[in-house]
Amino acid sequence: MQVREEALRVVAAGNLREPGAGDAGRDRRDADAAAEGEADLRYRGQSFELAVPLGPDLPERFHQRHEERYGYADKTRELELVAVRTAEVRPGPALELPAGERRTAEGPAVLELDGATCWLPSGWVGVRDGGAWTLTKA
Repeated sequence: MQVREEALRVVAAGNLREPGAGDAGRDRRDADAAAEGEADLRYRGQSFELAVPLGPDLPERFHQRHEERYGYADKTRELELVAVRTAEVRPGPALELPAGERRTAEGPAVLELDGATCWLPSGWVGVRDGGAWTLTKA
């Protein structure tokens, strides 16, 4: 029981990462990445779980979600933490599209792209401004 309560506290507080052997080659800036995820919780003895977004007051939010879904909540019952799913979210690198001449095309036409072709049907217009084509129905 004490292990379950400690696991719930760790998950609710968002302290899911601890430096370990698997972190040896990681860039330390990763520690600043925002984490998001959810925990699967259930009342002890039940065979189904409810997913609750990670954050403070996890047990209270589980009881609230259980009552919304099933019409009752038993705050005196012990909870089981079944699974935790997390993802680190960080911005990707800035993309710079190559500058290119502005081009336009009217369908029907075949647009020759690097490594691919694009069919532009009748009634559609394509405008290339930089490295990307924008296709719109005329």
